[in-house]
Amino acid sequence: ITYGDWSSDVCSSDLSVRATQGQLRSDTDLFQQALALALELGDQVRAVFYRVNILSSLGFIGNPAQVQEVTTELRAELTNLPEGLAWMVRERLLQAELYVPGADTNRLLTEVQQLTEYAERAGNIHTFHQAMLMQVRLLLRQHKVRQAEQKLNDWRKHLTDDGQPADRMEWHLLSAEVAYARGRADQGRMHARHVLHLLNQFPQPWELVELCLVLVDDLETRAPQQTARLLRSIRDTASLHQWQRWRAGQ
Repeated sequence: ITYGDWSSDVCSSDLSVRATQGQLRSDTDLFQQALALALELGDQVRAVFYRVNILSSLGFIGNPAQVQEVTTELRAELTNLPEGLAWMVRERLLQAELYVPGADTNRLLTEVQQLTEYAERAGNIHTFHQAMLMQVRLLLRQHKVRQAEQKLNDWRKHLTDDGQPADRMEWHLLSAEVAYARGRADQGRMHARHVLHLLNQFPQPWELVELCLVLVDDLETRAPQQTARLLRSIRDTASLHQWQRWRAGQ
């Protein structure tokens, strides 16, 4: 595959594979009604689960202020929850706050490290790997590229040690971002080809948009007009995640 092949593919990728905004709004309305009932009945655990579900939708149909409102409500409940449930809520909070513009990345890194340590103690492999990925993304946001690269390599080693496939889309996508940040464009393109190959087999809207955003600087040198149209499409597509739309507009 040549450079021209995959750059054209990325710019012309179909952004219609995305969350349906109307369905999300409908689901969120139902969760808000259920939340109101749970609060009326004094059912704390159900209220927490409904707020967690609402929080997941707000990344697509809400705004940072709404996300902050729900995260504040959930954080206020943490000390009253059983330990396992409290850590689950913390994980979902971090996943939401990670994608808010202007987030306090130092605080988030501290909390993600605590989540990583808890998951390792509890033997929760899924949460452990998700927490490591969050650390990589936060370090990249802080432009600590070498630390992000080391953490990414640590994550891949843990995957192998845990008997899980290491050749994952997240690995190639984050490796591409690291490579471009370190000025290794050829290496970045190699990982981008792997991501594109996997997306052709298993279309994923989040990863598709992430790939476009990672490749923006490279694509602009080859197809500036197409790249500008792509960024406008991401920015103006209401059903995409707010974090990705915000980045496309920067």
